Amino acid sequence: STAWIDYEWDNLSLFEKIYLAFDMDDAGREMREKAIPRLGAERCYIVKMPEKDANDCLIAGATAS
Repeated sequence: STAWIDYEWDNLSLFEKIYLAFDMDDAGREMREKAIPRLGAERCYIVKMPEKDANDCLIAGATAS
């Protein structure tokens, strides 16, 4: 659900750039595609992870690049 966008709208309106780091599976891609139009594609930047999610990246020893 993208209900969090409604709840956080006033806070989100302060940002020119929003980095989206949804899970890299089908459900995460679906949520990302729903969130982008609501947040404004011009200010959304997609974080791509080598693993399914941030936790799996940490477990695998991934570092920022």
